[in-house]
Amino acid sequence: MPSKVTVGSVLWNSEAIETVVATGISVPNLSPGLGPYYNCIKSKIIYPDGDIDYQYYAAGLGQVKTEFNDDGGINGLELSEITERPKSMPWLPLLLDD
Repeated sequence: MPSKVTVGSVLWNSEAIETVVATGISVPNLSPGLGPYYNCIKSKIIYPDGDIDYQYYAAGLGQVKTEFNDDGGINGLELSEITERPKSMPWLPLLLDD
């Protein structure tokens, strides 16, 4: 992830083009009771087949929520637990694109 993220910043994604579409977003409480998260980044991911997904990243934590479109229906994933980052890989939550 770039050190200074602004609207229009392109994020690393091995399968698609991921672009920041908003900063300063609030993500309300997630279903497992985590959150809320403030000052988040919202990105738009456009895949080669035309599919579009949105991801939300919280500062110092990484991806907390994903919204995706499956055959016209809106679905998503949310962060379900927080574990400590391995000391040898402090970048891990920022580069996961699963």
